[in-house]
Amino acid sequence: MSLDDHIDAFLDGRLVLESARMELVQMVEDDPIILRGPGRIHQDETGTLSFEMTASEVINTDMIAWMNAGFRTQSGVVLGPERHYRLTFTDADGRPWRAEQIRPNGRWRYDADPVMSDELRLLRTDDPPRLDERHGLRLLFLEKVDLPPWSGPVLDLPTTLGDLEIRKDDMRLDVRLAAQTPLREDAALRIEEALRFLLAQDLSPRILISATPSVSLCEMRSPQSRMGKTALSKPLSSRHSEYFYHGWELFICYLDHVSAHGDRAFWHPITYHLHNAAAASGNSIDGWAIGVSVAVEGLANLVEIPTDPADRATIKRLRSWIAAE
Repeated sequence: MSLDDHIDAFLDGRLVLESARMELVQMVEDDPIILRGPGRIHQDETGTLSFEMTASEVINTDMIAWMNAGFRTQSGVVLGPERHYRLTFTDADGRPWRAEQIRPNGRWRYDADPVMSDELRLLRTDDPPRLDERHGLRLLFLEKVDLPPWSGPVLDLPTTLGDLEIRKDDMRLDVRLAAQTPLREDAALRIEEALRFLLAQDLSPRILISATPSVSLCEMRSPQSRMGKTALSKPLSSRHSEYFYHGWELFICYLDHVSAHGDRAFWHPITYHLHNAAAASGNSIDGWAIGVSVAVEGLANLVEIPTDPADRATIKRLRSWIAAE
């Protein structure tokens, strides 16, 4: 099967990968625990990826040591690398796959090989180049979204990250970014932030394909936990004409801002505040009021105070107005 076949199966919720030899390795440098044996990857009805492996070969542990390690886990203590594992295997077509940060559950028996299993946050594989001679990124979202309209099958948007293309059908949102030079490592994160801002919606890509002229990396991601029904409105209401005429302009402005000022590994603080406000709006009126108040205070504190006295006075009035609203 080609990678496209695997992607289609994943998007349909029916991905199954069989391997005669999986390897589970503890994420420590010295004398890691290693388990090897046949196994499979599958999706459940929610689309979540899981693995199950029969460990016919076990190195540096046994049933008693494994159970004792589990008993030593303490509430409130951050788990170290010794509690996490890396899974690697080759499928029936010879394609290599890998997943990390796994905490496997072990079912041990005296009369049979132990069985290791766990849910997978994401699964990765490499492939030949997929986006011509340019550097590219492709994100597939499976959430239902209400986007500003455009004419034609593809929306082309110039951004500071590169040339952005957006496609949408009833089942998925397809976002593609391309540039002649290497893309920023946080490009996918910034696009996700800008979409969350525009739509006031909790969404994350389920497929991520990043490509260079020499190699392509594909990530298949299990669905994340989602906020319940929220009441926070979009920055531009979809019922208003401004959403149709200026929605994508607002998207680009936010994308360019968080790209210019955000930390490479995390959301921009504005995104965190908006996310918290949206999450709070799904609770009681009192909970919503408290959550939105905290978010507004956080946003007000992000306004920089200039050195010019007149500008300082203007910004001070603006911050006071934001806090009062």
